[in-house]
Amino acid sequence: MLSILAALMAIARPGLAQVQRDSSVDWLVSAGSAPEAYLRVLQLVDLAPLYPWSVRAFGSDELRKMAPGPTAHPWGSAFALRERAPVFSLTAPEAGTVYNSRLPYGSNDGAVWAGRGFTSTLTAGARVAYGPAELVLAPVLFRAQNSPFPIVANGRTGALAFANARFSSVIDLPQRFGDTPYQRLDPGQSTARITGLGLTGGVSTANEGWGPSTAEPFLLGNNAAGFRHVFLGTSRPLGLWGVAVHTRVIAGKLDQSDYSTTPMDGRGRYLSGVVGVVTAHQLPGLELGAGRLFHNYFADSAVTLRKIIAPVFHGLLKAGRAAALGTTTGDEPDNQLASLFGRWVFPAAGVEVYGEYGREDSGYDLRDVVLEPDHDVAIILGFRKGWKRPDTALLVLSAEVFNDRLSHLYVVRGQTVPYVHTPIEQGHTERGQILGAPDLMGGGGESVTVESFTRSGHSSLQYTRALRIQQYFEERQAGKAPFDVIHSLEYNRTMFRHLADLIAGGAAVYETNRDLTGANVFNVRVFAQFSAHW
Repeated sequence: MLSILAALMAIARPGLAQVQRDSSVDWLVSAGSAPEAYLRVLQLVDLAPLYPWSVRAFGSDELRKMAPGPTAHPWGSAFALRERAPVFSLTAPEAGTVYNSRLPYGSNDGAVWAGRGFTSTLTAGARVAYGPAELVLAPVLFRAQNSPFPIVANGRTGALAFANARFSSVIDLPQRFGDTPYQRLDPGQSTARITGLGLTGGVSTANEGWGPSTAEPFLLGNNAAGFRHVFLGTSRPLGLWGVAVHTRVIAGKLDQSDYSTTPMDGRGRYLSGVVGVVTAHQLPGLELGAGRLFHNYFADSAVTLRKIIAPVFHGLLKAGRAAALGTTTGDEPDNQLASLFGRWVFPAAGVEVYGEYGREDSGYDLRDVVLEPDHDVAIILGFRKGWKRPDTALLVLSAEVFNDRLSHLYVVRGQTVPYVHTPIEQGHTERGQILGAPDLMGGGGESVTVESFTRSGHSSLQYTRALRIQQYFEERQAGKAPFDVIHSLEYNRTMFRHLADLIAGGAAVYETNRDLTGANVFNVRVFAQFSAHW
């Protein structure tokens, strides 16, 4: 496999002339995708109009507003956003493979779960647009070889032995998806929408991206499959009392894996939420926003859209919800996540900073929030700097720090790690994968990335340190090894050709004290992807 990767990487030649593309094939610009990340870089270096980034996925009309101007940019011929959508177009079909030598490893890849051994993926799709209506079909098929590797005994038998080692009863996050190859056909980044009068709405299974972080978004990202949902919101920031507001409301049904310990008994698990950002003409590049999500159980025979959406608009604090719902405590059978976030881009300097403060469940009252703001919280801080080179190439340095470790409050007050829920016991997951940040479940870490965008493609080198699991206070007192930490160094290379793109790379991954067992494991991850543009 390593020799194959070396041969693929040798194809790249930095001096390759700019690629000319047939414009009859579209790029699929989904939440967390490479084309979307490229648009963010163009905003950073003042080659594309500023646009709020914390409410995604973008619709076609939004993408046209973000399209780069006539100024040359590295992917000018290989990547172009149409001024007017055609009635019918194809999205570039993609085929790929991932190999993990010792352990499952991979994140922010949608429905795909890359186990040990080879994992193969195939994506293809099309877009139909007519007037205000648009339909995108982009299913993904994957098959994981799922070779055996050591798992931790969780006290359960049968299929449930593969459930999460530490929180098997309160999160649907399997250690392994069974002992046979794992495969699935997923609807992927598929959406049907209607846009008009400043609003957009529809049904979708595409990933949502909420908040300014793309690698570790607290609320929603592309680490798991997109779930079935309806959405309604603004199709662009709308002027309101001197500011512009951009918002979206969603409601949908979540699915669990075959290794969840929670029987559904005729119920469905539903997720509803609202997110919004505010911008001001007087402060260009600044966006401030907030988001809120609710998990609920309902009997499938009695579920209504009103019932799903209602919790989102109740009081933010338990006391307020109690008054709104006519209950005594506000402790309804639901789980919620909320966050405040901001992003500020300075295109003239090529600098971007952002941050997010996320909270697991609500405080009881305002006094509780003010006195103990570090109770059940996650904090994400990011920085990005871009440079334009004379040959139109772009160089970008980015860094992100994320932390949701249990604070010192645990000594006197119970805390839980984000995404681990009761009484909704599948946690913040879809089909066994976390819907938000892949490394924010009681840990934290940091990442540093250097990227280069040229006419021939893209290169990136990233170092990540992630605290995957930490012991509780009393366990540390007992002298047990306190942390499970992953270090990874990953290199990616995208090479444009006239009829296809080739993406290849690899990562060296070293995990210490895996699953708090004392075992240290070294894993090699190698991947290649072929994207056709004929």
